[in-house]
Amino acid sequence: MNRVKSWLFVCSLAGLFLSLTACMQSVQTTSGREYLSRYPTQGEMNKSPELRNIDQEVTQVAAVEPLLRFPARIGLAKIEAGDLAPLSQAEADLWFAAVERLGADFGEFVPVSRLIAAMLLPSPSAQQHQSHSLTEIIRKIRLTAARQHLDAVLLYEVYGKSERNSNLLSLLDLTIIGAYLSPGQSLKAEGYAKALLLDVRNGYPYGTADGIATQEGLSTRVGASGRQTDLYLDTVLEATRSLVQESEKMFLELRRRL
Repeated sequence: MNRVKSWLFVCSLAGLFLSLTACMQSVQTTSGREYLSRYPTQGEMNKSPELRNIDQEVTQVAAVEPLLRFPARIGLAKIEAGDLAPLSQAEADLWFAAVERLGADFGEFVPVSRLIAAMLLPSPSAQQHQSHSLTEIIRKIRLTAARQHLDAVLLYEVYGKSERNSNLLSLLDLTIIGAYLSPGQSLKAEGYAKALLLDVRNGYPYGTADGIATQEGLSTRVGASGRQTDLYLDTVLEATRSLVQESEKMFLELRRRL
């Protein structure tokens, strides 16, 4: 009887999954004008032309001011496979639920339109698409957001990986009953989500947010492939959920500072 109970307990683990999440966020509201005013320019002529060119580049990059004010129109731009991608219904639900929690004085989220992007910048050929750089993607998103009159845009990318390995119980997979009942397959999936909030008008970086999710579980050999896919998709969504939560914290801190 004890062996039967142990068998039933082990078999019940086939639907058990362990989920872990991690996250962080950062905020920037510093003034470029104040930043540059703290550094004297004396002795510039004694520098080599190469160093003076670098100094000039640094000055141009630093000379940017935070323009964002709340309530604001914040664009949502999801990057997938190196290009602007549509939000899934589950993702959209997470983001728009966050808007409700942030309140009316926050403003609104507006998805960056792929149709407007296609109108402004025609889709490249397959060969050109492979050479897409991150700079080109950001340019495309900022131009589209500008046409939509958005104040800032939250660019985010979600990706992950999954794996499946046989465990000690996989010996039972050699039997017909074991293949259906024995949790001989160990599953693991990791999801990652990263976001950057940029001012559409001058490219000021207001903050970053990250979300990570890891899930592990067991599965029978029969149906393991489908369960692995489901676990992967669920983990990526959990990473997005974590990212949304950290983005909320980022927006709350930005609103306080600005």
